[in-house]
Amino acid sequence: MRRRKQFKKKGEEINIDVNYALTYFTRKQDYETVIDSNGRVFPAVISRAPGRGGNSSLNVWADYVNPITETGKLGLGFKSQIFNFNSSNTPLIWTAADTNKKLTDSTQYTVYDYQQQIHAAYVNWSDQKGKLSYQAGLRIEDAEYNGTGEVPTKTTFKNSVLNLFPSAFVSWQMTPSQSVYINYSRRTNRPGFFQMMPFKDYSNPGTVSMGNPDILPEFIDNLEFSYNRNTPKGNTWIMSAYFARTSNLSERVLKPITGDAIDQQLGLTGEIGQLLSRPMNIASGTTFGVEGTARLQLTKIWDASISANFFNNQLTVGNIDPGYTAYIANNNGYGWFSKVNSSVKLPSNFSLQFNGNYESPKVITQGQQRESYWLDVAVRKSLWKNKATFVVNCSDVFKTRQFINNYNTATYYQTINRVKETRIGNITFTYRFGKQDGMKQGGERGRG
Repeated sequence: MRRRKQFKKKGEEINIDVNYALTYFTRKQDYETVIDSNGRVFPAVISRAPGRGGNSSLNVWADYVNPITETGKLGLGFKSQIFNFNSSNTPLIWTAADTNKKLTDSTQYTVYDYQQQIHAAYVNWSDQKGKLSYQAGLRIEDAEYNGTGEVPTKTTFKNSVLNLFPSAFVSWQMTPSQSVYINYSRRTNRPGFFQMMPFKDYSNPGTVSMGNPDILPEFIDNLEFSYNRNTPKGNTWIMSAYFARTSNLSERVLKPITGDAIDQQLGLTGEIGQLLSRPMNIASGTTFGVEGTARLQLTKIWDASISANFFNNQLTVGNIDPGYTAYIANNNGYGWFSKVNSSVKLPSNFSLQFNGNYESPKVITQGQQRESYWLDVAVRKSLWKNKATFVVNCSDVFKTRQFINNYNTATYYQTINRVKETRIGNITFTYRFGKQDGMKQGGERGRG
């Protein structure tokens, strides 16, 4: 639901947006083990871990804009999000020799519920003085997380974070076609609920994967300086240099299961000899680099956007549980990635679009993430004087996108390849009712 109110004063308006979503899911996982991590062969042990759950989310936004002076504008607003999640996992275990004797596997039994509330308010001021434009803002945010469950013992989890997020932007119009600007912002990257779910996943033989309900959000301070140039032919060139500092940097960390205090707390005393994989806040990160972007009108029917980014990552291990110190070390390295988006207009209101991506290898705290590259293709057809659009697209056409991490520590080496279904086709039809200029009525939703 969206509402917009305009006042008598030109440019003064308020926008309110409310939406609610409800989701329900079921899950089935079957495992069959014939060889354990020590190479011992025994009669097949079969596990079945059916699960179910759901989530609901309520989101409320409000934005108010008021032109105080001829060029200066004040913005105020707030955003609230309430997210509820519940799930349960009731696993059974039996042997191939006795399929009638199915027992509850207490090591995997999990019931988990949590609520996340995020409430934020912001103030923003923007103005222009001749060739100089500037904007400054501040957002205050309160994020609370409460969880309860049996994982497998009854446990309560709670996190509460109150933070300020300043931002500032200054630009200088050197000539009608050239400008420079500097931008600072602080933002957060919150963990997803799958990262926080403490279920035990045995799908990778020899490795037990779990979520971590105690994981904290990442906070990123970013500073960027850019130069922008427009050419008479409609092309745009942008060069940028940037620096970013991340605190509470989180990554999925591996450690051998030895029966230590960490393993006992997580109920993993029966998995000694395997590896434990969990997301954790283990380091701070510093990234600096340069990026170039070009938006080119190559011919009347062919345009392209090309970007390349070269960077250095430095990962510094912070204050972590002593049980992990033997398996994590500082790491640093260079990397780069590039994107190409291109569109060609064809006869009869058809167009062909390509999206190519390449990401070089980059460092992680326990090793390296391998390179990845993929190509997306789409065919678009406009109908009925652009009131309707028909699109057929396919992501990762050649199925080359991969997610492979090499973990290399003083005590073990492991390669994990997460296979995802990335080659996906979609058919989309869109019809726009009413006047197209009515689409502009939406206000500045969700700022801050």
